Amino acid sequence: MDNGPIHILDFVDRHGKIEKSFYTLPVSELPADTQVFGGRKPIWVLTTKETVSGGEGMAYDLQAFNRSGAVIGEGDTTAGVGNPITHRQFICEEIFGKGWWLVAVPSVRVLHAVTGTNWDGIGVVSDVVAGRGEWERVSDALEVGRRLAKLALQNEELQGEL
Repeated sequence: MDNGPIHILDFVDRHGKIEKSFYTLPVSELPADTQVFGGRKPIWVLTTKETVSGGEGMAYDLQAFNRSGAVIGEGDTTAGVGNPITHRQFICEEIFGKGWWLVAVPSVRVLHAVTGTNWDGIGVVSDVVAGRGEWERVSDALEVGRRLAKLALQNEELQGEL
């Protein structure tokens, strides 16, 4: 995504109070040798039913900002696990020793800046499902991604010839 900062999402507590907000960095704050792609390069996100939490968040963000060419799934959706944990506590240290038992209960929900909602309980919906439609004979999301990338490169070459 170009320039920045761009508001991506908030962590909101049970009372509706924003606990933390997340933004992209402005280009000026990136390391000097960073290669910025902006909105020019095609991106495809490969997912499965086992894609959870942060992986889902990345797919959801790119999809919501219309930055991905497609979310390519091996099913209709990802797992739907959008329950961030901001506070955790080790317990029973006097019995088991330090760091053995960790309690981590989700206490916030994700509120996406574009959609006003999140993927928890729903999953990230695949734009392209491997093994269905025009991809009926290709059941592997990675192979679908490879073929889409090849088509994009061919189209880019054709655009350059015009």
